[in-house]
Amino acid sequence: MSKPEDLDRLYRQVKHEKGKIDVLFANAGIGNRARLGEITDKHIDDLLSINIKGVIFTVQKALPLLVPERPSF
Repeated sequence: MSKPEDLDRLYRQVKHEKGKIDVLFANAGIGNRARLGEITDKHIDDLLSINIKGVIFTVQKALPLLVPERPSF
C-alpha cells in the first residue's frame, strides 16, 4: 500500500477487468511494539509509511475509478 507503483498496477487491472470502483474501504494499519526508549527511525518510518502514506495513496490512486463519468448531453 505504501508503494504507488504497486497501486498503479492494481488499479490498471481493476480498470481493465471492472472499469470502475463503486466503493473503496481504505483501512490499513500496523503497530510496532517497542518500549519508548527502544523506538527507532525504522519503527516510525514503517508505521507512517503504511498507516498514513498507504491510505492516502490508496485513495488518491483510486480517484479516477471512483469519480462517476459526466453525462453527455
